[in-house]
Amino acid sequence: MAEVLPELLVLLVGLALVLSRRRRLGSAAWLAGIGSALLSLGLVNYLAWALTMFQLFEDGDSVAIVRRMGLLANVGWVVNSTGMLLVVLSVFAGRSPRVAAVEPVADTAGATS
Repeated sequence: MAEVLPELLVLLVGLALVLSRRRRLGSAAWLAGIGSALLSLGLVNYLAWALTMFQLFEDGDSVAIVRRMGLLANVGWVVNSTGMLLVVLSVFAGRSPRVAAVEPVADTAGATS
């Protein structure tokens, strides 16, 4: 469970940085902020899953183990997938496609060499 803490710390610092620069980032800040918050929530869900599993294994209730594993795994999958999608979309939010500068073509029809 300790391996989750550095990742959670990075996500929370990233969330703080995105929200502190939201004026400069525009709509991308909100997508990245919500995505980072969802990814952080997914890590908290994983911690809850791990702690619950330890308790259920001690109690020996196999039906409760399977039900809780399925529920928390599905919730975690949806939360993490949505969070990652929002973070990826934030990279493209507010961008406009670059248009190459078009230089006028010189009229060479009347030129003699």
